[in-house]
Amino acid sequence: MMTSLARSTGSRATATFHYLAPIHRLNPPELPFRARYAYAPPKGRPLHNELLEPHSFEVHDLRRHGDVRGLDKSGFDYVRNVPTGFKEWESDEEIVSSYYPETVRLIKDALGASRVFIFDHTIRRRVPDKDNVEDRAGRRQPVFRDHQRLETSPGPVLDSPLGLCDIRSVEWEKDLVVGKLLYRDRTGYTYLVHYNPAHKWYYLPEMQADECYDNKLPRAIAPHSGFVLDNAPVGVEPRQSIEIRCLVFYEDQPV
Repeated sequence: MMTSLARSTGSRATATFHYLAPIHRLNPPELPFRARYAYAPPKGRPLHNELLEPHSFEVHDLRRHGDVRGLDKSGFDYVRNVPTGFKEWESDEEIVSSYYPETVRLIKDALGASRVFIFDHTIRRRVPDKDNVEDRAGRRQPVFRDHQRLETSPGPVLDSPLGLCDIRSVEWEKDLVVGKLLYRDRTGYTYLVHYNPAHKWYYLPEMQADECYDNKLPRAIAPHSGFVLDNAPVGVEPRQSIEIRCLVFYEDQPV
């Protein structure tokens, strides 16, 4: 899904999310794709073949809807008071050696997990008026994801907050379709989302750097998208965040 516009109305926002158009239900010869180029694409190669259409939804304040939270309920949750002093976001080596252990401890403490294996991460930086720039991306679907705002400034997220869709409002066979992510050296796969008026959306207004989202697979493929509040202050810092992909095991699960 693409970055969307929203209007804030207190405990909720009214957002326009851009869904995959119905034409993609017709089993085209090529899967929908979006190229992730950090360089000029091959001559004649389009950046995507996705056809999208806008649909408006209310996006509710997750802090005021505690009954929705739960990895086995809505497919997502959030954790507070997880500060980090880590600053070296430009260094993959430092992220792996220093930030990964912090994340492992967080997941074990929050979920009671016995083993956590981190296999990839993505830094997301929103460029105004452009799609997100992703420094790295995963090669396969994870069983667990951790999203946290980068602590590059002390202020809250005022730009492009992350909206999450309650998995109980998603019709899996009808709403989701496999799409391709084309990279320089590989092809990844993800799920794209068709419009369903039953979808229920939530977000954390003014998310802080010591808050992070969690979501879980296999069933809990919670659709998510950034959206732009139309009453956000002008000139605010573009959102930057990190996504960590993990395999999480418990005592009663074999490794």
